[in-house]
Amino acid sequence: MNAVYKPKIEAFLQLKSIAVLGYSSQGNQPANAIYQKLKDNGYHVFAVNPKVDQIKDVPCYPDVQSIPEPVQGAVLCTPASAAEQAVKDCAESNITHVWMHTGMGPGSYDPVAFETAKKLGVEVIPGGCPMMYIRPDIFHKCMGWLKTLPE
Repeated sequence: MNAVYKPKIEAFLQLKSIAVLGYSSQGNQPANAIYQKLKDNGYHVFAVNPKVDQIKDVPCYPDVQSIPEPVQGAVLCTPASAAEQAVKDCAESNITHVWMHTGMGPGSYDPVAFETAKKLGVEVIPGGCPMMYIRPDIFHKCMGWLKTLPE
């Protein structure tokens, strides 16, 4: 992540309550790993999956508007085609920070969603992964380093 996003990442990591959109019943998905990493590091985390009420022992909400407590930030692990609506839902729910997760593939980043977030006054991080910054494992340390290289 370039220097422009460093303060946004630092601000995001200071949040206490975070929704993870795209939590999956398929287990080993980025959203599930991010949810667990956030939870293990003291964040109050909410899983969002519109298709189920619960996955194993994790309660799921159909959308961010259904979360019964205030949420400060959201990590989007949705398909990119769902990112714009997710950003609008976040803004409607007074979620002030959104991180569009990207890993090895395109992830959740969508340029229209990015512009929509900015227009709605939502701080947006358009790529990378929170796991690169929260007590990262060796894989995420390497990914974090690679993302600092010039393109």
